[in-house]
Amino acid sequence: EGLRGMISQLKDANHELASSLETAHKSRDEAKEALVAATEENKKMAVELEAETAKVETLENQVQADRKLLERLDMRYIAKEKEHEATLKALKELEGKTAVISSEREMATRRLKALEEVSSKGLDKDHDKAIEEFAKLSVQCLEMADEAKD
Repeated sequence: EGLRGMISQLKDANHELASSLETAHKSRDEAKEALVAATEENKKMAVELEAETAKVETLENQVQADRKLLERLDMRYIAKEKEHEATLKALKELEGKTAVISSEREMATRRLKALEEVSSKGLDKDHDKAIEEFAKLSVQCLEMADEAKD
């Protein structure tokens, strides 16, 4: 009976080992399938990562191009601003010259009127009266010159 018990134990042990081996094979096959699935997922993620990296590089290049464009626009703006300031300065100078010319024109017009008045009064023939009128006009001209300076 000792031998039969041992044979029975060996059969049981063999059955357990066969069952364990079958379970190990199933686990190994499942692990292989999981590894294949993980490998495929890894490949997909690597492709997606490459695509995203390319997008990021494209965006970085666009940002660099936009920065360069912005720098050029800034330089243009600064140049236009300086040009505008120079134009304003020239305009102020012209306004000043225009004011002087206008004042000189007004004085010339007054002188012309005075000369016409002298001629119309016949002062060009009466020298004493003319000298008296010219003295008055001189005073008026000096007063206008003083006003123009102010």
